[in-house]
Amino acid sequence: MKKFLLSILITGFALNTWAQMGLGVKYSYVQSTIQLDNNYGIENAYGLANYGLVLRHTKQPFKTDNFLFGTQIEFNHAQKGWRKKFPNYESLERVYNTLEIPVTTQFMFKRGVFGLSFNVGAHFGYFLSGREETEIAGESTYEDITFYFNTDNRFEMGADGGASLYLDFNFGTFELEGRYAYGLSNVFNRDIEGATNQSSLNVMSVSLNYIHKLNFGKKSKTEILKIHDKK
Repeated sequence: MKKFLLSILITGFALNTWAQMGLGVKYSYVQSTIQLDNNYGIENAYGLANYGLVLRHTKQPFKTDNFLFGTQIEFNHAQKGWRKKFPNYESLERVYNTLEIPVTTQFMFKRGVFGLSFNVGAHFGYFLSGREETEIAGESTYEDITFYFNTDNRFEMGADGGASLYLDFNFGTFELEGRYAYGLSNVFNRDIEGATNQSSLNVMSVSLNYIHKLNFGKKSKTEILKIHDKK
């Protein structure tokens, strides 16, 4: 899986020699959960938020404006975690604040200003901090998470895939995106005696993005060819 993702990303960078550059922002509504050996009582953590910067590099590989190929890098502050309910109505929720860098390859189809995009890639993250909420008898207590070197893994990575609808104008692109991120690393060190073998985080998000075109005055490959044919 990791070699497959790496090959996709390398291909994306290699093909993007002629580019339309864009810089933008994004905001995401997130629900997240954890995959354990025993998932009894595990639920999604809802109402989390991600926000960050987006750098997009797109290419027009054919003599048409209807298909674009691109690479996108994001720098996000991401919240992710999970919730666990116990039989006695007690519950525990853990939420991590993460510095996250997703890198995806974009396949964009458009007609006029309307477009459909698919993306696949990977994300790499580092847990900056965390919060743990314990609810007992209807009362909640909050505590900051302490990371221990032997038991906690603060580095995270995973595979990403999603799709979006977008409106593309000369100055920039407005985008509504859905994405699923499947964790490939463990939150807890599985080499510790008695630890779970699997503790990966899985995240679903819906995002609103705006990408501003840095060189929006530049003519597309199709426009350049039309001008050349007239001559």
